[in-house]
Amino acid sequence: MALRLVDIGPETHRKQNLCALAGRKQMLTLGRLAKDGKYCCLLCGRVAADAKYACAPIELSQIE
Repeated sequence: MALRLVDIGPETHRKQNLCALAGRKQMLTLGRLAKDGKYCCLLCGRVAADAKYACAPIELSQIE
């Protein structure tokens, strides 16, 4: 399966997404979100257990 990049608008960048948390150096929160990770953000490559924390989520099982 080929990955398709999408244009992400500013409304997608919430205060609690992976990219924003990393920018604020909130590593403990990132660690909690990454535990049992199932989704990867196509923009920053960070992993989370819930897709709602990634700007452009893809299931890890879909990555070849």
